[in-house]
Amino acid sequence: MRTSRRATAAGMATVCSLRVVTFNVLAPCYRVCKPLSEIPWRTRQQNCCDAIGRMDADVVALQEWDFRTAGFSELYTSAFEEDYDIYTFQRTGGKRDGLGLMLRRNRFEDVRVRNVALRPQSCNRVAIIAHVKHVASGRRMALSNTHLTVAHTGNGYDIPVNRPLQMEQILEGIGEAEAEAAAAAAAEQQEQEQEQEFKEFQLQHGGGSGGLGAVRVVPAASVAAAAAPQAPLFFSPSS
Repeated sequence: MRTSRRATAAGMATVCSLRVVTFNVLAPCYRVCKPLSEIPWRTRQQNCCDAIGRMDADVVALQEWDFRTAGFSELYTSAFEEDYDIYTFQRTGGKRDGLGLMLRRNRFEDVRVRNVALRPQSCNRVAIIAHVKHVASGRRMALSNTHLTVAHTGNGYDIPVNRPLQMEQILEGIGEAEAEAAAAAAAEQQEQEQEQEFKEFQLQHGGGSGGLGAVRVVPAASVAAAAAPQAPLFFSPSS
């Protein structure tokens, strides 16, 4: 759990909790070893849904979301779609599994989600990156869910090369998402300032049509360069 503080109008500090859960649910297609292979996949996944539900999380990052087993997606959506927005992304290369990212609907706003196919292509790994505004704290946050390539110890590239390369791409994607969110936030702030100036001009001049002259125009370059508040990063690492 991570907490964030913000000042209230009275100058007091409010503590806001954020509960983040990450869970590799084991796609049914990977149940190849005992005793897991002897447990019906639906039983295991229903148990996973029950456990996730009890955690009452704001963010749920799931790995090995199964896209081909009939009934898998429906099990999770039926359990969580009432309270969560659910984003999924299948691995490249025709792989059966992928990722799921669930965001509790009343905890976030201005949600921007992007899917990223990671290099090297031979690993067929992906990531989901979301930039959101936490309603309770007012903080903008970058969230990322991924499942890095398996850390094989028998070769000389998965651990020293592929996994670091994949994380570099995720960090780059988070930076790009934050830049887009910063530009959007600056534009929104500019619009609010212009609206306030317009209202003040109307009050001063009796609401005449010349009020548009009070609108302050900010160059587009200034908007694009505006910085977003520092955002905490949450990662769902490889299992």
